[in-house]
Amino acid sequence: MSLLVLVLLGRALLRPGAGVGGGEARSGTLWASAAAGTLLAGAHAALALIPFGFDARRIFSSASTLAVGEPLPAEALTYYARYPHNVRLLWLEQVAVEAGSVVSLPALGAVLLPHVLCVGVVLWSLGRAAQLLGHPRAVLPVQALALVLVGLSPNVAVPYTDLPAAAAVSVAALAMVRCGGAAGWSWPWALTGAVSLGLGVALKPYVVVVAIALVLVVLWSRQWRRVVAVALLGAVSWGTVALLDGASARGTGLDAQRLAQVEAPFPPEHFLAMGTWDSAEDSPVRRWGAYRQDQVDATAAMDPASRAADLRAQAWDQVGGRGLVGNLRFVGAKALWVWGDGTFWAHGEGADSRQASSLPESLSGMTAASRGAGELYDERAGVVQGLWVAVVLLTGAVLLRARADPLLTTWALALGGLTAYLLIFEARPRYVLALVPVVLLVLLRAGLGSADHPTATREAR
Repeated sequence: MSLLVLVLLGRALLRPGAGVGGGEARSGTLWASAAAGTLLAGAHAALALIPFGFDARRIFSSASTLAVGEPLPAEALTYYARYPHNVRLLWLEQVAVEAGSVVSLPALGAVLLPHVLCVGVVLWSLGRAAQLLGHPRAVLPVQALALVLVGLSPNVAVPYTDLPAAAAVSVAALAMVRCGGAAGWSWPWALTGAVSLGLGVALKPYVVVVAIALVLVVLWSRQWRRVVAVALLGAVSWGTVALLDGASARGTGLDAQRLAQVEAPFPPEHFLAMGTWDSAEDSPVRRWGAYRQDQVDATAAMDPASRAADLRAQAWDQVGGRGLVGNLRFVGAKALWVWGDGTFWAHGEGADSRQASSLPESLSGMTAASRGAGELYDERAGVVQGLWVAVVLLTGAVLLRARADPLLTTWALALGGLTAYLLIFEARPRYVLALVPVVLLVLLRAGLGSADHPTATREAR
Protein backbone atom coordinates (compact mmCIF):
# COMPACT_ATOMS: atom_id res chain seq x y z
CA MET A 1 0.00 0.00 0.00
CA SER A 2 2.71 2.47 1.01
CA LEU A 3 4.74 1.60 -2.11
CA LEU A 4 1.77 2.34 -4.37
CA VAL A 5 1.09 5.63 -2.62
CA LEU A 6 4.79 6.49 -2.79
CA VAL A 7 4.78 6.12 -6.57
CA LEU A 8 1.59 8.16 -6.94
CA LEU A 9 2.89 10.90 -4.66
CA GLY A 10 6.12 11.10 -6.57
CA ARG A 11 4.26 11.49 -9.85
CA ALA A 12 1.88 14.09 -8.44
CA LEU A 13 4.34 16.28 -6.57
CA LEU A 14 7.68 15.72 -8.26
CA ARG A 15 6.70 15.60 -11.94
CA PRO A 16 8.45 18.22 -14.06
CA GLY A 17 5.19 20.06 -14.77
CA ALA A 18 4.72 20.72 -11.10
CA GLY A 19 7.95 22.64 -10.85
CA VAL A 20 9.14 26.06 -11.79
CA GLY A 21 7.51 27.46 -14.87
CA GLY A 22 4.34 25.44 -14.47
CA GLY A 23 2.12 28.55 -14.81
CA GLU A 24 0.41 30.75 -12.29
CA ALA A 25 -2.46 29.37 -10.27
CA ARG A 26 -5.29 31.80 -9.79
CA SER A 27 -5.70 33.30 -6.35
CA GLY A 28 -9.37 32.35 -6.46
CA THR A 29 -8.46 28.69 -6.88
CA LEU A 30 -6.30 28.81 -3.77
CA TRP A 31 -9.07 30.32 -1.69
CA ALA A 32 -11.74 28.05 -3.15
CA SER A 33 -9.77 24.88 -2.50
CA ALA A 34 -8.98 25.97 1.06
CA ALA A 35 -12.64 26.80 1.68
CA ALA A 36 -13.82 23.50 0.21
CA GLY A 37 -11.34 21.59 2.33
CA THR A 38 -12.49 23.45 5.44
CA LEU A 39 -16.12 22.54 4.72
CA LEU A 40 -15.14 18.89 4.28
CA ALA A 41 -13.21 19.01 7.55
CA GLY A 42 -16.24 20.47 9.31
CA ALA A 43 -18.53 17.77 7.95
CA HIS A 44 -16.07 15.09 8.99
CA ALA A 45 -15.70 16.61 12.46
CA ALA A 46 -19.42 16.06 12.95
CA LEU A 47 -19.06 12.42 11.94
CA ALA A 48 -16.02 11.95 14.20
CA LEU A 49 -17.59 13.58 17.24
CA ILE A 50 -17.54 11.44 20.38
CA PRO A 51 -17.75 12.12 24.15
CA PHE A 52 -13.98 12.77 24.14
CA GLY A 53 -11.98 12.59 27.33
CA PHE A 54 -8.46 13.35 28.64
CA ASP A 55 -7.16 16.93 28.82
CA ALA A 56 -9.48 18.13 26.05
CA ARG A 57 -12.54 17.28 28.13
CA ARG A 58 -11.06 18.86 31.24
CA ILE A 59 -10.32 22.13 29.46
CA PHE A 60 -13.63 22.27 27.58
CA SER A 61 -15.61 21.59 30.75
CA SER A 62 -13.65 24.25 32.62
CA ALA A 63 -14.19 26.78 29.84
CA SER A 64 -17.93 26.10 29.87
CA THR A 65 -17.98 26.51 33.64
CA LEU A 66 -16.11 29.81 33.62
CA ALA A 67 -18.19 31.13 30.73
CA VAL A 68 -21.34 30.99 32.87
CA GLY A 69 -19.61 32.60 35.84
CA GLU A 70 -19.29 29.52 38.02
CA PRO A 71 -16.14 28.59 39.99
CA LEU A 72 -13.94 25.68 38.97
CA PRO A 73 -14.00 22.54 41.12
CA ALA A 74 -10.99 21.60 43.22
CA GLU A 75 -9.80 18.85 40.86
CA ALA A 76 -9.75 21.32 37.97
CA LEU A 77 -7.62 23.75 39.98
CA THR A 78 -5.21 20.94 40.75
CA TYR A 79 -4.94 20.13 37.05
CA TYR A 80 -4.09 23.72 36.06
CA ALA A 81 -1.66 24.06 38.96
CA ARG A 82 0.22 21.03 37.63
CA TYR A 83 0.00 22.08 33.96
CA PRO A 84 -0.24 25.90 33.99
CA HIS A 85 0.53 26.22 30.27
CA ASN A 86 -2.95 24.86 29.51
CA VAL A 87 -4.52 27.93 31.14
CA ARG A 88 -3.87 29.63 27.79
CA LEU A 89 -6.10 27.21 25.89
CA LEU A 90 -8.64 27.38 28.70
CA TRP A 91 -8.99 31.13 28.25
CA LEU A 92 -9.23 30.89 24.46
CA GLU A 93 -12.00 28.31 24.75
CA GLN A 94 -13.73 30.40 27.42
CA VAL A 95 -13.74 33.37 25.03
CA ALA A 96 -15.10 31.16 22.25
CA VAL A 97 -17.91 29.84 24.44
CA GLU A 98 -18.83 33.34 25.61
CA ALA A 99 -18.83 34.63 22.03
CA GLY A 100 -20.91 31.68 20.88
CA SER A 101 -23.50 32.30 23.54
CA VAL A 102 -24.18 35.73 22.03
CA VAL A 103 -25.48 34.06 18.86
CA SER A 104 -26.98 31.06 20.70
CA LEU A 105 -24.25 28.70 19.50
CA PRO A 106 -23.83 25.67 21.79
CA ALA A 107 -20.61 25.61 23.78
CA LEU A 108 -19.13 22.64 21.92
CA GLY A 109 -19.96 24.17 18.56
CA ALA A 110 -18.38 27.46 19.62
CA VAL A 111 -15.14 25.66 20.48
CA LEU A 112 -15.07 23.34 17.46
CA LEU A 113 -15.78 26.09 14.92
CA PRO A 114 -12.37 27.82 15.31
CA HIS A 115 -10.81 24.36 15.54
CA VAL A 116 -12.17 23.52 12.10
CA LEU A 117 -11.18 26.94 10.76
CA CYS A 118 -7.61 26.07 11.71
CA VAL A 119 -7.77 23.46 8.95
CA GLY A 120 -8.52 26.25 6.49
CA VAL A 121 -5.51 28.18 7.75
CA VAL A 122 -3.26 25.17 7.20
CA LEU A 123 -4.63 24.52 3.71
CA TRP A 124 -4.38 28.14 2.58
CA SER A 125 -0.90 28.63 4.05
CA LEU A 126 0.50 25.51 2.40
CA GLY A 127 -1.10 26.40 -0.94
CA ARG A 128 0.22 29.95 -0.82
CA ALA A 129 3.67 28.68 0.12
CA ALA A 130 3.62 26.38 -2.91
CA GLN A 131 2.79 29.38 -5.11
CA LEU A 132 5.58 31.50 -3.63
CA LEU A 133 8.04 28.66 -4.09
CA GLY A 134 7.16 28.66 -7.78
CA HIS A 135 5.02 25.51 -7.89
CA PRO A 136 1.44 26.57 -8.68
CA ARG A 137 0.55 23.10 -9.94
CA ALA A 138 1.58 21.62 -6.58
CA VAL A 139 -1.02 23.71 -4.71
CA LEU A 140 -3.86 21.20 -4.97
CA PRO A 141 -1.73 18.08 -4.31
CA VAL A 142 -0.15 19.56 -1.17
CA GLN A 143 -3.52 20.81 0.05
CA ALA A 144 -5.03 17.38 -0.61
CA LEU A 145 -2.31 15.72 1.46
CA ALA A 146 -2.87 18.16 4.31
CA LEU A 147 -6.63 17.65 4.10
CA VAL A 148 -6.41 13.87 4.34
CA LEU A 149 -3.73 13.80 7.03
CA VAL A 150 -4.90 16.75 9.14
CA GLY A 151 -8.30 18.03 8.08
CA LEU A 152 -10.03 14.66 7.88
CA SER A 153 -8.43 13.32 11.05
CA PRO A 154 -10.71 12.52 14.00
CA ASN A 155 -8.42 14.87 15.94
CA VAL A 156 -10.37 17.77 14.39
CA ALA A 157 -13.38 16.77 16.52
CA VAL A 158 -11.34 16.87 19.74
CA PRO A 159 -10.64 20.50 20.71
CA TYR A 160 -7.09 20.66 21.97
CA THR A 161 -3.79 22.39 21.19
CA ASP A 162 -2.47 20.18 18.37
CA LEU A 163 -4.45 21.56 15.44
CA PRO A 164 -4.24 25.25 16.46
CA ALA A 165 -0.49 24.77 16.85
CA ALA A 166 -0.33 23.26 13.34
CA ALA A 167 -2.16 26.32 12.00
CA ALA A 168 0.26 28.64 13.79
CA VAL A 169 3.25 26.72 12.45
CA SER A 170 1.89 26.79 8.90
CA VAL A 171 1.51 30.59 9.00
CA ALA A 172 5.00 30.97 10.46
CA ALA A 173 6.44 28.72 7.74
CA LEU A 174 4.61 30.72 5.05
CA ALA A 175 6.13 33.91 6.49
CA MET A 176 9.57 32.32 6.17
CA VAL A 177 8.88 31.55 2.51
CA ARG A 178 7.64 35.09 1.87
CA CYS A 179 10.58 36.76 3.58
CA GLY A 180 13.30 34.36 2.46
CA GLY A 181 12.33 33.85 -1.16
CA ALA A 182 12.52 35.81 -4.40
CA ALA A 183 9.88 38.31 -3.26
CA GLY A 184 12.26 39.65 -0.62
CA TRP A 185 11.85 40.74 2.97
CA SER A 186 8.45 41.92 4.16
CA TRP A 187 8.09 43.34 7.67
CA PRO A 188 4.30 42.79 7.78
CA TRP A 189 4.79 39.13 6.94
CA ALA A 190 7.76 38.83 9.29
CA LEU A 191 5.73 40.23 12.17
CA THR A 192 2.79 37.99 11.28
CA GLY A 193 5.08 34.99 11.35
CA ALA A 194 6.60 36.02 14.68
CA VAL A 195 3.19 36.45 16.31
CA SER A 196 1.98 33.17 14.85
CA LEU A 197 5.07 31.32 16.05
CA GLY A 198 4.57 32.83 19.50
CA LEU A 199 1.01 31.52 19.55
CA GLY A 200 2.25 28.09 18.51
CA VAL A 201 4.84 28.02 21.29
CA ALA A 202 2.26 29.21 23.81
CA LEU A 203 -0.06 26.34 22.90
CA LYS A 204 2.58 23.67 22.28
CA PRO A 205 5.87 24.65 23.95
CA TYR A 206 7.92 22.21 21.87
CA VAL A 207 7.05 24.25 18.75
CA VAL A 208 9.99 26.36 19.95
CA VAL A 209 12.15 23.94 17.91
CA VAL A 210 11.08 25.95 14.83
CA ALA A 211 12.33 29.18 16.40
CA ILE A 212 15.57 27.54 17.53
CA ALA A 213 16.19 26.16 14.04
CA LEU A 214 15.62 29.59 12.48
CA VAL A 215 17.98 31.29 14.93
CA LEU A 216 20.72 28.72 14.27
CA VAL A 217 20.46 29.10 10.49
CA VAL A 218 20.48 32.90 10.64
CA LEU A 219 23.47 32.94 13.01
CA TRP A 220 25.33 30.55 10.73
CA SER A 221 24.70 32.85 7.74
CA ARG A 222 26.47 35.74 9.50
CA GLN A 223 24.17 38.19 7.77
CA TRP A 224 24.04 40.57 10.69
CA ARG A 225 21.06 42.56 9.48
CA ARG A 226 19.07 39.35 9.42
CA VAL A 227 20.44 38.43 12.84
CA VAL A 228 19.20 41.72 14.27
CA ALA A 229 15.86 41.34 12.50
CA VAL A 230 15.38 37.81 13.85
CA ALA A 231 16.33 39.01 17.34
CA LEU A 232 13.60 41.65 17.12
CA LEU A 233 11.13 39.08 15.82
CA GLY A 234 12.10 36.75 18.67
CA ALA A 235 11.15 39.52 21.08
CA VAL A 236 7.79 39.79 19.31
CA SER A 237 7.23 36.04 19.68
CA TRP A 238 8.19 36.16 23.34
CA GLY A 239 5.91 39.15 23.83
CA THR A 240 3.05 37.23 22.21
CA VAL A 241 3.48 34.41 24.71
CA ALA A 242 3.68 36.90 27.58
CA LEU A 243 0.56 38.77 26.42
CA LEU A 244 -1.38 35.53 26.11
CA ASP A 245 -0.19 34.51 29.58
CA GLY A 246 -1.37 37.79 31.06
CA ALA A 247 -4.71 37.75 29.26
CA SER A 248 -5.40 34.14 30.20
CA ALA A 249 -4.49 34.72 33.85
CA ARG A 250 -6.82 37.72 34.06
CA GLY A 251 -9.61 36.14 32.04
CA THR A 252 -9.69 32.90 34.01
CA GLY A 253 -8.56 34.19 37.38
CA LEU A 254 -5.86 31.49 37.42
CA ASP A 255 -2.71 33.51 37.85
CA ALA A 256 0.56 31.98 39.00
CA GLN A 257 0.07 33.11 42.58
CA ARG A 258 -3.34 31.49 42.92
CA LEU A 259 -2.20 28.25 41.30
CA ALA A 260 0.89 28.09 43.52
CA GLN A 261 -1.42 28.02 46.53
CA VAL A 262 -2.99 24.82 45.15
CA GLU A 263 0.07 22.84 44.14
CA ALA A 264 3.53 23.37 42.67
CA PRO A 265 3.68 22.92 38.88
CA PHE A 266 5.16 19.69 37.58
CA PRO A 267 8.80 20.34 36.58
CA PRO A 268 10.27 19.35 33.17
CA GLU A 269 11.82 16.33 34.87
CA HIS A 270 8.32 14.86 35.23
CA PHE A 271 8.02 14.66 31.45
CA LEU A 272 11.57 13.31 31.28
CA ALA A 273 10.64 10.48 33.65
CA MET A 274 7.58 9.80 31.48
CA GLY A 275 9.59 9.90 28.27
CA THR A 276 12.23 7.40 29.37
CA TRP A 277 9.70 4.81 30.56
CA ASP A 278 8.92 1.64 28.61
CA SER A 279 5.69 -0.22 29.28
CA ALA A 280 7.50 -3.41 28.14
CA GLU A 281 4.16 -4.94 27.14
CA ASP A 282 4.05 -7.83 24.72
CA SER A 283 1.14 -6.11 23.06
CA PRO A 284 0.27 -4.17 19.89
CA VAL A 285 -0.50 -1.18 22.12
CA ARG A 286 2.92 -1.12 23.77
CA ARG A 287 3.91 2.44 24.59
CA TRP A 288 7.38 3.96 24.68
CA GLY A 289 7.71 7.05 26.83
CA ALA A 290 3.99 7.81 26.90
CA TYR A 291 1.62 9.19 29.51
CA ARG A 292 0.85 7.01 32.50
CA GLN A 293 -1.34 7.85 35.45
CA ASP A 294 0.78 6.10 38.05
CA GLN A 295 3.67 8.44 37.20
CA VAL A 296 1.39 11.44 37.68
CA ASP A 297 0.34 10.12 41.07
CA ALA A 298 3.95 9.42 42.03
CA THR A 299 5.09 12.91 41.02
CA ALA A 300 2.23 14.51 42.93
CA ALA A 301 3.19 12.56 46.06
CA MET A 302 6.83 13.74 45.96
CA ASP A 303 8.09 16.56 48.14
CA PRO A 304 8.07 19.65 45.87
CA ALA A 305 11.44 20.70 47.25
CA SER A 306 13.16 17.53 46.02
CA ARG A 307 10.74 16.60 43.22
CA ALA A 308 13.00 17.62 40.33
CA ALA A 309 16.02 15.76 41.72
CA ASP A 310 13.97 12.65 42.49
CA LEU A 311 12.54 12.60 38.98
CA ARG A 312 15.99 13.01 37.43
CA ALA A 313 17.19 10.07 39.47
CA GLN A 314 14.21 8.02 38.35
CA ALA A 315 14.85 8.85 34.69
CA TRP A 316 18.52 7.96 35.07
CA ASP A 317 17.62 4.62 36.65
CA GLN A 318 15.22 3.85 33.79
CA VAL A 319 17.87 4.68 31.19
CA GLY A 320 20.74 3.01 33.03
CA GLY A 321 18.76 -0.15 33.66
CA ARG A 322 18.38 -0.85 29.94
CA GLY A 323 22.05 -0.74 29.02
CA LEU A 324 23.47 0.49 25.70
CA VAL A 325 21.76 -2.06 23.46
CA GLY A 326 18.49 -1.74 25.33
CA ASN A 327 18.51 2.04 24.98
CA LEU A 328 19.28 1.85 21.27
CA ARG A 329 16.30 -0.44 20.86
CA PHE A 330 14.16 1.83 22.99
CA VAL A 331 15.08 4.96 21.02
CA GLY A 332 14.55 3.21 17.70
CA ALA A 333 11.20 1.79 18.76
CA LYS A 334 10.04 5.11 20.17
CA ALA A 335 11.02 6.96 16.99
CA LEU A 336 9.09 4.46 14.87
CA TRP A 337 6.13 4.69 17.23
CA VAL A 338 5.79 8.49 17.27
CA TRP A 339 6.61 8.99 13.58
CA GLY A 340 4.94 5.87 12.23
CA ASP A 341 1.29 6.51 13.06
CA GLY A 342 -0.59 8.17 10.21
CA THR A 343 -3.66 8.67 12.40
CA PHE A 344 -1.57 10.71 14.87
CA TRP A 345 -3.07 8.84 17.83
CA ALA A 346 -6.58 9.92 16.87
CA HIS A 347 -9.12 8.74 19.46
CA GLY A 348 -6.22 7.09 21.24
CA GLU A 349 -6.44 8.88 24.58
CA GLY A 350 -8.03 7.08 27.52
CA ALA A 351 -11.32 5.45 26.56
CA ASP A 352 -11.83 7.50 23.38
CA SER A 353 -11.23 4.49 21.16
CA ARG A 354 -14.27 2.77 22.68
CA GLN A 355 -16.70 5.68 22.62
CA ALA A 356 -19.94 5.65 20.66
CA SER A 357 -20.80 8.47 18.28
CA SER A 358 -22.28 11.67 19.66
CA LEU A 359 -24.69 11.76 16.72
CA PRO A 360 -28.20 10.31 17.01
CA GLU A 361 -28.30 6.52 16.74
CA SER A 362 -30.10 6.75 13.40
CA LEU A 363 -27.01 8.46 11.95
CA SER A 364 -24.36 6.37 13.70
CA GLY A 365 -23.89 4.19 10.62
CA MET A 366 -22.38 7.16 8.80
CA THR A 367 -19.61 7.35 11.41
CA ALA A 368 -18.25 3.84 10.87
CA ALA A 369 -14.97 5.08 9.36
CA SER A 370 -14.66 8.32 11.32
CA ARG A 371 -14.27 7.24 14.95
CA GLY A 372 -12.02 4.79 16.76
CA ALA A 373 -14.83 2.38 17.64
CA GLY A 374 -16.36 2.46 14.14
CA GLU A 375 -16.67 -0.78 12.19
CA LEU A 376 -14.67 0.59 9.24
CA TYR A 377 -12.14 2.62 11.18
CA ASP A 378 -9.36 0.03 10.85
CA GLU A 379 -9.68 0.07 7.06
CA ARG A 380 -9.66 3.87 6.99
CA ALA A 381 -6.66 3.95 9.35
CA GLY A 382 -4.81 1.55 7.04
CA VAL A 383 -5.27 3.85 4.05
CA VAL A 384 -4.13 6.91 5.97
CA GLN A 385 -1.23 4.95 7.41
CA GLY A 386 -0.06 4.01 3.94
CA LEU A 387 -0.28 7.62 2.82
CA TRP A 388 1.67 8.92 5.83
CA VAL A 389 4.41 6.31 5.55
CA ALA A 390 4.75 7.19 1.86
CA VAL A 391 5.00 10.89 2.73
CA VAL A 392 7.71 10.25 5.33
CA LEU A 393 9.71 7.94 3.06
CA LEU A 394 9.47 10.26 0.06
CA THR A 395 10.38 13.28 2.19
CA GLY A 396 13.44 11.49 3.51
CA ALA A 397 14.50 10.37 0.03
CA VAL A 398 14.27 13.80 -1.61
CA LEU A 399 15.84 15.48 1.41
CA LEU A 400 18.93 13.32 1.05
CA ARG A 401 19.31 14.41 -2.58
CA ALA A 402 18.43 18.07 -2.20
CA ARG A 403 20.87 20.97 -2.11
CA ALA A 404 20.84 22.80 1.20
CA ASP A 405 19.40 26.30 1.43
CA PRO A 406 18.32 28.41 4.42
CA LEU A 407 14.63 27.54 4.22
CA LEU A 408 15.14 23.84 3.78
CA THR A 409 17.82 23.74 6.45
CA THR A 410 15.58 25.57 8.93
CA TRP A 411 12.68 23.19 8.38
CA ALA A 412 14.87 20.08 8.47
CA LEU A 413 16.49 21.23 11.71
CA ALA A 414 13.05 21.89 13.18
CA LEU A 415 11.98 18.34 12.38
CA GLY A 416 15.22 17.04 13.84
CA GLY A 417 14.61 19.09 16.97
CA LEU A 418 11.08 17.75 17.25
CA THR A 419 12.39 14.20 16.95
CA ALA A 420 14.99 14.80 19.67
CA TYR A 421 12.33 16.24 21.96
CA LEU A 422 9.97 13.33 21.37
CA LEU A 423 12.72 10.79 22.03
CA ILE A 424 13.66 12.38 25.35
CA PHE A 425 10.39 13.54 26.87
CA GLU A 426 6.85 12.22 27.16
CA ALA A 427 5.47 11.69 23.67
CA ARG A 428 2.72 10.24 21.56
CA PRO A 429 2.18 10.17 17.79
CA ARG A 430 -0.31 13.00 18.27
CA TYR A 431 2.59 15.32 19.10
CA VAL A 432 3.81 15.15 15.49
CA LEU A 433 0.61 16.75 14.20
CA ALA A 434 1.73 20.31 14.98
CA LEU A 435 4.65 20.04 12.53
CA VAL A 436 2.96 18.11 9.72
CA PRO A 437 2.85 21.35 7.66
CA VAL A 438 6.63 21.53 7.93
CA VAL A 439 6.95 17.91 6.75
CA LEU A 440 4.89 18.71 3.66
CA LEU A 441 6.88 21.87 2.94
CA VAL A 442 10.15 19.95 3.23
CA LEU A 443 8.78 17.45 0.72
CA LEU A 444 7.88 20.29 -1.63
CA ARG A 445 11.06 22.30 -1.19
CA ALA A 446 13.46 19.36 -1.30
CA GLY A 447 11.66 17.66 -4.17
CA LEU A 448 11.17 20.67 -6.42
CA GLY A 449 13.31 23.49 -5.05
CA SER A 450 11.98 26.96 -5.81
CA ALA A 451 11.92 29.55 -8.53
CA ASP A 452 15.08 31.13 -7.14
CA HIS A 453 16.74 27.96 -5.86
CA PRO A 454 16.24 24.76 -7.93
CA THR A 455 17.17 21.43 -6.43
CA ALA A 456 20.41 19.64 -7.15
CA THR A 457 18.41 16.87 -8.76
CA ARG A 458 16.74 19.22 -11.25
CA GLU A 459 20.05 20.92 -12.08
CA ALA A 460 21.57 17.55 -12.93
CA ARG A 461 18.94 16.77 -15.59
